[in-house]
Amino acid sequence: MKIPIYQVDAFTDKLFGGNPAAVCPLEEWLPGAMMQAIAEGFALLRGKQEFNLDLAQIGELWKHGSVVRSWLLDLTADALKADQTLENIKPIVPDSGEGRWTAIEAIDQGQALPVISMSLAMRFASQDQVGYSNRLLSMMRNAFGGHAVAKK
Repeated sequence: MKIPIYQVDAFTDKLFGGNPAAVCPLEEWLPGAMMQAIAEGFALLRGKQEFNLDLAQIGELWKHGSVVRSWLLDLTADALKADQTLENIKPIVPDSGEGRWTAIEAIDQGQALPVISMSLAMRFASQDQVGYSNRLLSMMRNAFGGHAVAKK
């Protein structure tokens, strides 16, 4: 298979002024939003523990009998075959830069990409070890509406 590779100057509008980056055009791209949606769908199914759902089997069914067909779903189904509990995986999703670059470019172009932007925000949220904003939000909700505050 021959894949064309182009070099671009990232983060600049001047020739040879930015970071050189290799770009490969793809026939299909599964953005972070698709990964986020698949992960959330499986989390929702896992939450119905009273149904004793086999998530690996559901992944296999989706691979072959659904409009949700993709290589990403193949990888997801394979991962769930190996371990449906994911207990040894920390709930942290690193930010490798692609979503950030996409969001910045969208802002520069004045384009609204709410789903991709939210998937990036979810990556950041997963990395928040302190949770200060959520703690403060909990206190604010308690102050204005009497909502419960979970204490340590």
